[in-house]
Amino acid sequence: MAAPSDRHIFVAYPWALYDRVKYKRAYTTIQKALNVQFNFAEERVTTGHVLDKISDMIESCAFGIYDVSGWNANVTLEYGIARGMNAEAYIAFNPS
Repeated sequence: MAAPSDRHIFVAYPWALYDRVKYKRAYTTIQKALNVQFNFAEERVTTGHVLDKISDMIESCAFGIYDVSGWNANVTLEYGIARGMNAEAYIAFNPS
């Protein structure tokens, strides 16, 4: 595994709560201004186990943003993986 990129940020969010295109657009519209790349798990296709893919993605990023709105099981699992790997992880949520 390559060293984490200080310009890549992993984003986990509950797909069912948001319009995916609009949610991701909030991140992707600021990528160039911040000179970063937001990485979303669904954008990477793999033939391996999904947890291996998530772990690799988390490991390859400087930090992760985990949107726990609605306490989605997948997002909380991804957050737990990040914490177990001692990866830098930030929780986000929609207060409404």
